[in-house]
Amino acid sequence: TTLVGVSTEFRGKAYGLNDEPLNGVRFLWNFGDGFSKDGQNIEHTYAYIGRYIVVVDVVSGQYSTSDIFTMDVLPNGIYISEAMPGHDSFIELTNGLERDIDISRWQFRASGKSFALPKNTFIASKSSLAFPTSAMGISLLNNGDKIELLYPGNFLADVFTYNGLLAIGKSFSKISNKIVLVEKTPGKTNSTLLAVKTSKPVVENEKPKPSIVLAQVK
Repeated sequence: TTLVGVSTEFRGKAYGLNDEPLNGVRFLWNFGDGFSKDGQNIEHTYAYIGRYIVVVDVVSGQYSTSDIFTMDVLPNGIYISEAMPGHDSFIELTNGLERDIDISRWQFRASGKSFALPKNTFIASKSSLAFPTSAMGISLLNNGDKIELLYPGNFLADVFTYNGLLAIGKSFSKISNKIVLVEKTPGKTNSTLLAVKTSKPVVENEKPKPSIVLAQVK
């Protein structure tokens, strides 16, 4: 399984008649989308979603064989869902897909610095994952910043832009494609109910004056 626009690594191994590993073998890959490449370990990027039949032909001297498998290419369902600058700052990703996704070598970029996620980093299906910026060497600006999520190969996958100062325990969160203030929930699903709590409550049985309403709108 991979995503549209993601550079995916394909690796081949060949074994002899006695199951011994073979060297000096030719590998020819057909990715099912009109592209083919030579090489044992190569990379390929799919431009469109779909289920592709991948065939690899292997030639060693007078012998040859082939292997075949399916590659599901999905639309990108991974995005930056929450961020908090300052003390204990973090950047959160959410996977809206039905499958676990390998996000190795994806990058965060903010404040002029970037960080590539290490090999064998996965995000589970329908879940969120928070990354402390202290592990990435990235410092998020308190009053506003732009965080970019990049595919391997430096192609843009998502952008998260925030502006303003946070109260203690609050964070910036993306809900329905809007950046709102919420109670911080690293690693948990963001909720519009948490966003409501950031509004100033109206005292029970007290009718708000027009000036208060205008202030809230502002």
